[in-house]
Amino acid sequence: WPARDKHEALAVVLQCLAARQAPELEGGAIGLSVVVGYHADRVSLGVQTFNEKLLSYLNRKHTNQKVFDTVHHLKHIGIKQISIDLIYAIPGQTIGDLYQDLTYIHALDITHVSCYSLILEEKTYFYHQYLRGKFEQMDEDTEATMYQIVMDELKKQGFNHYEISNYAKENHYSKHNLIYWTLGEYIGVGLGAHGFIDGYRTYNERALPKYLNEPIKEKVYQTKEMLIQDELIFGLRKMEGLDIKKLENMYHIKLFDTYPTLQDKIDLGLVEIKEGYLKLTDKGIFLGNQVFMVFV
Repeated sequence: WPARDKHEALAVVLQCLAARQAPELEGGAIGLSVVVGYHADRVSLGVQTFNEKLLSYLNRKHTNQKVFDTVHHLKHIGIKQISIDLIYAIPGQTIGDLYQDLTYIHALDITHVSCYSLILEEKTYFYHQYLRGKFEQMDEDTEATMYQIVMDELKKQGFNHYEISNYAKENHYSKHNLIYWTLGEYIGVGLGAHGFIDGYRTYNERALPKYLNEPIKEKVYQTKEMLIQDELIFGLRKMEGLDIKKLENMYHIKLFDTYPTLQDKIDLGLVEIKEGYLKLTDKGIFLGNQVFMVFV
């Protein structure tokens, strides 16, 4: 689309939302005045890494200067809540590269960071490169070391680690993500978007012609068992953990009767109970998938 058409479409969407807490956006400096004009006050930038060689490896086209200019422009036009997405454990990435990324984060003085290890997803550019033998995945020990560095360094910078992959300053938590983690309702708008309304998860078409004809590709009713599973997995992703009594009362279950092998994870030091909350331990944070499998 021409830039003007994109901006007009964005203006229509934001006007219809009529909310000060606007949707999170991936974007550069161009057109952000449109966002401010409709009271959006938070922008998320998919930076991934500040190492431009690794960016090229990830098939990303932006430059560091573009990121710096965009953050400066955002602050200039009044958007103070700025989040950046980072990826670590990229093949070829060194510990020094990661420290450099975190140094840039500190210099940009933003309010939120989402930091994820590289995951190979089917049908993506990177997955095809992997199948062609272009790189090897990083070993688990180095990945664990990198995760610890991220936690330690962002804490030094004043970020609160409030979810496995998310860090916020001064309570600037992502309301967008918190809706997911607390099983709140949301509408999926656009190609490939997901939604959760009235007990149904919706999955939109990815192809535009099909989407224009019928946006929703699939609609799946969530059973009690599905909801409990989501409550547990999303709840444990939060650093505060999961309120056991609240869960048991809501779904009329006894947690350890329903999931007896959960005790094994406590014995292994992956999970603990503190003041009625079920939480991942420091060890369990990195090995969370081993815990989550209990509920699948």
